[in-house]
Amino acid sequence: MKHLFVLMTLIFSTIALSGAQDYNVIEGEFVTSEGIIPNGCFGQLITELNGDNSVAAIFINRASLRGCIAANSPYPSGNEDEISYEIVESLDNNTYKLKVCQVVHGSMRSTCDNILVQFVIRKYQKPDEVVEVLSLEKIGEW
Repeated sequence: MKHLFVLMTLIFSTIALSGAQDYNVIEGEFVTSEGIIPNGCFGQLITELNGDNSVAAIFINRASLRGCIAANSPYPSGNEDEISYEIVESLDNNTYKLKVCQVVHGSMRSTCDNILVQFVIRKYQKPDEVVEVLSLEKIGEW
């Protein structure tokens, strides 16, 4: 665990100096300078079993209040422990193919959604300033 912390510190020191996106992939998980992105953040982007496909983007880090990474409930639609994701492929321009799965109680056992996501720095207007916020956008399916 100590080695992971040292590695993360070195990576994010380099990122901060380079002005690059505030995230990295460490041991198959997306991590920002604020910590590991919870599975529930990715779960918000899946198409629901009833066909609802209405969430296009989420704030990962703080805009004015907590972003998904520090939210009291990173997965408001259900139990975050029942969400998992796999990075299937890294594409250009901070874009990834993800397989996001959700446990379904009953005979189905689980359901998965193959989504294309992109990490984007968005400008967020506050009353006295504009801040840049790391966001995750669902840009399609694969």
